Amino acid sequence: MPRHLLTILAGVTAALITTGCSSTPQPAAPSTTRTDQPTTAPARLLPLDLATVDTSSADAVALAVATTAYTLQPGLDSDPNDGMKRASALLDQRLTNALNAYRPASSAGAEWSTWTRQHAYITATAALSTQTRPPDGHTALRYLTITQTVHLNRQITTKPAIIVLITLARTPAGWRVTHLTQL
Repeated sequence: MPRHLLTILAGVTAALITTGCSSTPQPAAPSTTRTDQPTTAPARLLPLDLATVDTSSADAVALAVATTAYTLQPGLDSDPNDGMKRASALLDQRLTNALNAYRPASSAGAEWSTWTRQHAYITATAALSTQTRPPDGHTALRYLTITQTVHLNRQITTKPAIIVLITLARTPAGWRVTHLTQL
């Protein structure tokens, strides 16, 4: 596999498997609340619908990819990379190919296994950062803060924020993500 694909693959894998490892201070523990209403997972998570995203906006593309990539359904998703695969309509071809060729060397971890056994699902929200960045040209950078909420039975847990850097390229079809790096 060419070195650039290994670099892309390493970035995607690190971003999606090691959640909560950002360079900003993290809360001591996730925030957990209980509800009287049981949480109900969707039947399945659908791939990102390209028609719902303004591909002429780097902001809109970055937000859509981040939200889709970090919204997960353990049990139906084989591993955390399935979220990124659902966002593939907005990934460039090189990143999509690397993602599809990736075969994990080990399981997604104990937390993922627990979520799978207990039928949890994870929703994500993404927000653009106000961090200074270079002006857009043929490429664009977007810093985002992603918040994942784990829904499990009658318990809702908000995980520590995840900070990501998304690199986009302007194409004839609109903006496409070329890299997603968890900071």
